[in-house]
Amino acid sequence: MGEDDPASDRDDVVRLFPDYADSTLWFGPTHYPVDYADTHLTPELLSDLERWEQSYYDGLTDEPGRDLDWRSADLETAFEAEGRRLAQLVAAELGSDFGVQLVTEREELFRSAAQATNPAAADAFRRFQRENDEWN
Repeated sequence: MGEDDPASDRDDVVRLFPDYADSTLWFGPTHYPVDYADTHLTPELLSDLERWEQSYYDGLTDEPGRDLDWRSADLETAFEAEGRRLAQLVAAELGSDFGVQLVTEREELFRSAAQATNPAAADAFRRFQRENDEWN
């Protein structure tokens, strides 16, 4: 899945990736960063997302000209594995109405087959959908 992938432009897909925005969650066809406080995801999951994002920055080399290279393949592998775990947790909290697209070296789409385990979070993302519809 890449930028040409239809999942990238859908209004029911949350994108998950670090990008210096104080959030790893991006939403809507315009891919705006979502403030964690507005998501109503569980505090434990938000804490894990923050740790995951920090592991990204900590895992990159600070060598000139290589600032987006991983310090080691093991760090990159661990980052991607944790991203998959977190994408599945976000998908479970949001339920079958939303997909979660993990964006790392490869892109993967996760969607729960069940109802939201966190109805408040699902409602928050439904509100984001309505707001996005109003802006467009």
